[in-house]
This record gives sequence, C-alpha cells and structure tokens, in this order.
Amino acid sequence: MPRLRSEPYSQLLYHCSPYHQESALHPIGQLIRAAGIERDDAPEAKLDKLEVLPRQSSENPAEDLPLFAALLSIPGGDRYPVPTFTAQRIKERTLGSVLAHLKRLTAHQLVLMVFEDVHWIDPTSLGLLSLAIDQRFCP
Repeated sequence: MPRLRSEPYSQLLYHCSPYHQESALHPIGQLIRAAGIERDDAPEAKLDKLEVLPRQSSENPAEDLPLFAALLSIPGGDRYPVPTFTAQRIKERTLGSVLAHLKRLTAHQLVLMVFEDVHWIDPTSLGLLSLAIDQRFCP
C-alpha cells in the first residue's frame, strides 16, 4: 500500500452479486461508472460518454465501441451496430477488448482492481479475471 500512497493510480471497482451469477460480465458494468453514464441519460448521451473510454485506452475504438455498447446494453443503433459475428466470436472479441482496455490503463499508471463479493462472480467474469492475472499487466 505505501507505493499506492506515493503514486497516482486508478481504482476499478467491480461488484459481484448473488442475483447476477448467471449474468455474464455483470461486474464489468463498472465501465458505466467510469464513463459517467447515468441511468436517465438518453441512449445517444450514453454513447457520447462511452466514446471517451476507448479513446483513452483502446488501440481500435471503432471495433471496441460496438462491443462495449452491447455489453452495457446501450443501443448502438446505426452509430454502433452490433457486429454480425457468432455469439462465441462476440464473446471472444469482447473479452479481448476489455483486456486490452485494462492493459492500456496499466501502461499509463498503477491500477488497483477491487472485486467485491468475488465468491458470487459469474463464470465469464472469473475467466476474464483469470486472464488478466495470467497476463500480468503489472510492471
């Protein structure tokens, strides 16, 4: 903890829930908080706010934005249509985009990831967390 006190860092909070154990990637909804998206925002406003995240942490925002919008249940409409891949391919691309987002965040500064109630994590989020740990984004 002393290193965190002396250096700037980002904190990512992921909330697991017994009510969402069957909802793939439910904790990744923290992207909503990171983007400043409010429940009452119009879909276009949500997309405007969501666009800020990949610009900061994506190598290919044009590919990531439709995936992030779909993951967060934000209608992309004509602006960000859901890719016409198989469900498995969408899952793989989404996981890759989230991992790339995390990796680029860690390249700029320390990142503290906190998973609350991880014993209730859904299997897909657990797989993503395992991949993030295996890739060792830490310097």
